[in-house]
Order: sequence, then structure tokens, then C-alpha cells
Amino acid sequence: MSGETIIVESYSHECEGEELVTPLLQRLQDEKKVKNLYLVNVPLGDNGAALVANMLAKNQSLQTLYLNGSEITDVGLSCLAKALETNATLRKLSISDNEITDEGMELLGRSLQRNKGLEELKVLDNSITKLGRVWGHVSISKLNLAGNRILNIPRKYLGQRRVSNCKMAQLKRFLKKKDEEITSIENRVLSTARALPNQDDIWRLKTIGHHDEFRQWLIDLTCDHDNFVQFLLGIKHGGKSPLTSLRHGFHHIVRDVFRFLFVGNEKHYSFARAHKILRVVDTLPDEEGSCTSFT
Repeated sequence: MSGETIIVESYSHECEGEELVTPLLQRLQDEKKVKNLYLVNVPLGDNGAALVANMLAKNQSLQTLYLNGSEITDVGLSCLAKALETNATLRKLSISDNEITDEGMELLGRSLQRNKGLEELKVLDNSITKLGRVWGHVSISKLNLAGNRILNIPRKYLGQRRVSNCKMAQLKRFLKKKDEEITSIENRVLSTARALPNQDDIWRLKTIGHHDEFRQWLIDLTCDHDNFVQFLLGIKHGGKSPLTSLRHGFHHIVRDVFRFLFVGNEKHYSFARAHKILRVVDTLPDEEGSCTSFT
């Protein structure tokens, strides 16, 4: 902690959840010196997001706010979005690796139409599949959506790598096009697109030494897919999988794997898709690669 920056992480003794950040957030309501607040992998949930929103509505100094891996859903995001309508100081906001869907993004976009101060927004690794027309009228200059499966926007506007921001000028022009042009793209793409987890993530698993564990988990899943719920519970609740030790927010990879494996209106399990995932995991890029897609 410094005079202008506060960093709280999940393994810090300062915080284990929303209850222990409450005094900090209350103090920040009137704090004039703190410019940057990083709450990284702190399990705030929607209740904690509401506390952060209350702070944002009153704080007049904070410029950077990171809420990565905070277990925030659309409910918590709606509170943050409302606070952003009146907050005039925040310049950078990151809500990556949460549980935000299209509904939450629509609410956030409507709020950012009224907010002219926010310049940079990061929403990596959530559950977003489309951007509404409202995003053609926001004032932010940098938007990063890597790790989301955006299907109603041409990829050339979204950036090609995790570090790339959307091409905002072109994106805004596209979203201001006629309704029938947007609809034609949605009808052509949304019903058929399927994407494997980003290979950048798999590459990172290799570099931090968890690649073999991830591959073994996939092999177990393909051999015993009837028990996939138990596998999922093992990942999320710390029972049987060594992947529970990861602190790098890789649960979104597991989420994407399950989405890819179960296809069709009745969500049938596909062995062919499972083996495609294993082939991608085995063929790791020498450097960060782009997302591999199958249709």
C-alpha cells in the first residue's frame, strides 16, 4: 500500500472477502489521496460490488479501479453501472474474469453513454457473446474484450490478441449501421460459431507448469464424461483437481471447454470435439497464438 495506490489480493491478510474490505471502501468514500485501487481475485460477489458502487458514487479522487476475479455477475455490475453515471474521476476500469453476460454489458453501455470521463475499460474473460448498439455511442477510447466469444461483430474490429484493444473508431461506426446489416451478421454467425479456449491461455498454463495437469483433466473428462458435473464441482469447489491451486483465473478455460463439448439444442456430448481440444492442447504455439475456432 502506498499513498496513492492500494493493492489487495486474495492471499493477502488484509482481505478474504467483502466483509473485510468494507472498512476500506467506507474510508475511500471521502479519501482524497488514493488514485488507484486494485482488488485482485478478492471474492466480493454482488454484495461486495454494491459496496464498491457506493464508494464510487461518493469518491472524488479514484482514477483506476481493478475488480478482476471478483465473482461479480450482472446484478453487481448493474450497481457499478449506476454509480458510473455520476462518477466524474474514474479513468480506467477493469472487470475481467467475472461472470458478466450480454445483459450486464448492455446495462453498462447505457450508463457509459452518460459518463464522459472513463477512458479505458477491460472486460476480459467473461461470458459476453454480443455488443448492443449502445456501444456505438460511448465515449471510452480503449476497450478490451479478449477471452469473450463476441459473435455479432467482425473480428477485425475486436483486436487479435489479449493485449490488443478494440479498434474503437471502426467499431463505433459499425454499431451505428442500419439494423438490418447488424441482424444479417448475427443470423449468419451466432447460430454456427464455436470456439476453443484461447491458445494464449493454454500457453500460459505451460509456462507456469500446469499444462500436464490440465491435459490429464481433459483426458479424464473424455473417458468419463457422464460424471462431468463432478469434474466441474472439483474445479469450482476445490475437491479433486490439482487445478484448484491456480491463482491465475483459469476457471474460464474450463467453462469454455464445457460450452464447446456440449452441442446442439439438446446439448449432446461430442467425443469428436473433446479430441479436438486435446489436439489443440498438444499443439502449443511457440509464442502467444490466436484463438482457434471450429464450426
